[in-house]
Amino acid sequence: MTWLTDFDGTEPEAFATYDGVAFDGLAFEDLAAGNLTLLECWLGHTSFERCELDRGAVSESLFEDVRLVATGLSESRWRELAVRDCVLAGVDLAASELRRVTVTGGKWEGVNLRGATLRDTVFEDCVLTDLDLVGATLDKCAFRGCRITGLDLTDARLAATDFRTSELDVRRGHLGLAGATVDLSQLMALAPGLAAQVGIDVRASVKS
Repeated sequence: MTWLTDFDGTEPEAFATYDGVAFDGLAFEDLAAGNLTLLECWLGHTSFERCELDRGAVSESLFEDVRLVATGLSESRWRELAVRDCVLAGVDLAASELRRVTVTGGKWEGVNLRGATLRDTVFEDCVLTDLDLVGATLDKCAFRGCRITGLDLTDARLAATDFRTSELDVRRGHLGLAGATVDLSQLMALAPGLAAQVGIDVRASVKS
């Protein structure tokens, strides 16, 4: 992306549109920049902490080694975005839309995706801890080689979503897996939770 223009402002502004801009090695704290739009931008080695970036839009862009901590991104739109080796902790993405997003490496911890819509989105070689997908919609998504723990799928709606090759731990909402693809070993690990949710009483057999 050598054609990009370096960001020369003190901090991004609310309702602003940045087209073809590189944000490199920056750190933002307590930033209020809702409705921000990034088009064909690159963010590298940059951090956002306690920022409010709700209702923003990012498309045809690349994030590399970006840290988002305790930051609000609710009702945002991510399209045609590559996210590489990034850390998201305590990030609010409720009611957001992720379409054709590829997340490679990095860690998402305590990310709120309640009511979000994910379509044609891939997570690969990621660590996903306490991911909240309550009421979310996932369509044609894949989790490849990920470690997923503490997943909440209560009232989630999944279609053509593939968890095979990932370590999968569902904390709540096992029935939300309807429409997902898992392998046999994953199914065996999920069986106790599935049984409990549908009311199956599993007991050891009693020898006569």
